[in-house]
Amino acid sequence: AGIKEGGRTGLTACVIGFWFLVSVFFAPLFGDIPVYATAPVLLLIGSMMMGEASEINWRSMYEAVPAFLTLAMMPLTFSIPNGIFFGTVAHAILYVTTGEFFTWVKGKCFSGSISRIDSLEEATRLTSSADELEPQKVKEKTASFFGVL
Repeated sequence: AGIKEGGRTGLTACVIGFWFLVSVFFAPLFGDIPVYATAPVLLLIGSMMMGEASEINWRSMYEAVPAFLTLAMMPLTFSIPNGIFFGTVAHAILYVTTGEFFTWVKGKCFSGSISRIDSLEEATRLTSSADELEPQKVKEKTASFFGVL
């Protein structure tokens, strides 16, 4: 989107969209360029991509496996979208199988329902009200809860 280069308002995306629209008219002309003429440009783009790969945390398998599959499958399948697909699917599988998904669900769904004791006064009030119960009633409630009585 051009944010890294300084475009933050969306004007960068509009300008790029305009140039893509202009390039549609030149597509037949670009199709006549032989493959061996574009190969050096692809090598340059590949080397620029490898520079960004140095920022991947290779010690974390959660990040390294999808990144490796993305990088490896692009040249093996001769398709950038296939490489991105393999990396995305690997990330989704790791997200579920490592338990990250369940941690996220637990945090999103159950964080509001679990009450916290925020003050010492509230904790004291809760414990003092429990002490007021007669020991026999507590024993009866516990026994009936477990199905003994």
